[in-house]
Amino acid sequence: MVSDPPVTPLTFTKEYTQLVNNQLKRILESKQFSSAKQMRNFLSYVVKKVLSGEGSSLKQFTIAVEALEFPDDFDPNHSPVVRILGGRVRSRLKEYYEEEGSDDKLIISIPTGSYSPDFCEATAKPASLDNEQKKKIYKKHQQVVESSGPLLALACYSDQTQSNDVNKTLFLISDNIATKLSHFVFSKLSVSIPFADKSNSEGSLKKIKNKYHSDYALTIFLQELPDNKNNLIYRLYESNSEEVLWSENYKINAKLSTDELCKISGKITAEIADIYQGIMQVHWSRNLLKKPETIPLENQALAYYRYYSSHLNKRSMAKAIQACEAILIQNPGDLIANTLFAEYCRRDFVYNYKLIKQPLQRGKLCAEKAIRIRPNSHEAHYALGQILFCLNEWPHAAEEFSKARNICKNHPVVEYGTGFHLCMMGKWEEGMTLVNTTMELPYIPSWFHTTPFLNYFRQEKYQEALAEAKKITSPGIIHGPLARSVAFAKLGFKEEAKLELDEVISRYPNFLENGKKGLVRFLGSDELAEKIWETVKLI
Repeated sequence: MVSDPPVTPLTFTKEYTQLVNNQLKRILESKQFSSAKQMRNFLSYVVKKVLSGEGSSLKQFTIAVEALEFPDDFDPNHSPVVRILGGRVRSRLKEYYEEEGSDDKLIISIPTGSYSPDFCEATAKPASLDNEQKKKIYKKHQQVVESSGPLLALACYSDQTQSNDVNKTLFLISDNIATKLSHFVFSKLSVSIPFADKSNSEGSLKKIKNKYHSDYALTIFLQELPDNKNNLIYRLYESNSEEVLWSENYKINAKLSTDELCKISGKITAEIADIYQGIMQVHWSRNLLKKPETIPLENQALAYYRYYSSHLNKRSMAKAIQACEAILIQNPGDLIANTLFAEYCRRDFVYNYKLIKQPLQRGKLCAEKAIRIRPNSHEAHYALGQILFCLNEWPHAAEEFSKARNICKNHPVVEYGTGFHLCMMGKWEEGMTLVNTTMELPYIPSWFHTTPFLNYFRQEKYQEALAEAKKITSPGIIHGPLARSVAFAKLGFKEEAKLELDEVISRYPNFLENGKKGLVRFLGSDELAEKIWETVKLI
């Protein structure tokens, strides 16, 4: 279905306004919207606002209060309901135009990242086309491919034995997790269900999968304990197989403080959805990469990021960059591809792979574009902060890291990464406070020990530095063997130091030629990089 450019308010005549209203009426009466009151109210409200020239006033707060009748104290920073509902309306509009509305002459759509609808007139189609052909034409011309990750459903489980206080706490935790997940770029919360029947958890999972088409389901249950404690039980399921991928119990106070609530939800969301170590992300991409030739275009950017993360070499990065660029050529405004490309640009600069021309400049542009598309994405702000750090724009980098932390509080990677960069900026006390707090979490990747190692090494506490270096066991990266080699060297263990340096060279064959430059770019500190490099030369 080939269409003209979107119509702007300046072109709205009385006749065109009536045309839009007639189309809106058809959509609201369709099977996709007729029984969905909130979605009907949402769509009616945003269309009327644009027709009246007030499209710029469409914000989460105004939609929640004026269209959905939420109270005046509604806070979009603490509830993702408008964002989630907007995603559902977009999906229902797509379904409508693929089915009942395939012959309609006017298309109403809501672009991703906006609540202001576009109106496009469809050109006439040859009568010889059947419905399936019409759908393909519509998809080809109306749907720009947009990168996406796994879909997650969140459900609280309750039963009749639980008290109201327990259910209120359970809902509070669930709502906080849903809010945090709404800020994640690389995965999507498809639905947040307040309460499901614990006695029929298996049936509930099937209903969630069938109704919301989620790839994964996170379930939460609170068990009352003595002494004003609760046992928080949460599990991650793969929807198709209903296999339990991850399960933990967590003892919490019956009356949660705001700080404890943030720490719990930060821990859970990071363990599930974080692009670096999230269980859901790793499982989802591994399944896709079993058959690379069948990976949908919209999933390739994320799948090949995880492929690169598993191999961490120039060849895998080149493949990941290629997947990203394929998306950006087709859709320059793709949020995920822009965010990931900014990260590749930074790594290309640090490792000196020379796969990207002017990597920092291009990375900065991509990160800034991602922030314009999704201002409340902690991942986009964090990506920009890392690029600005490499550009030696440290005050601006610190601002971006702070924004990322404020958007997604207690996110381990963001907290640790901010601490690391603050240390490299010379703010060791402030940075190590953040790092040490993160190190207290039950599960952390071993490369988090890099910053404590650097702190001890710069203070010439080499025995303590070696103890931290021995904890860096992440495969594929050179942090561990490099840290151990220089710590061994400083302690006089030359044979051990040489064995570890050989391991560095096996992973990074050009280390002796380019290693110093990489150290300077990674650490941002000439003095600390020089101290490490001088030790390397003595091995």
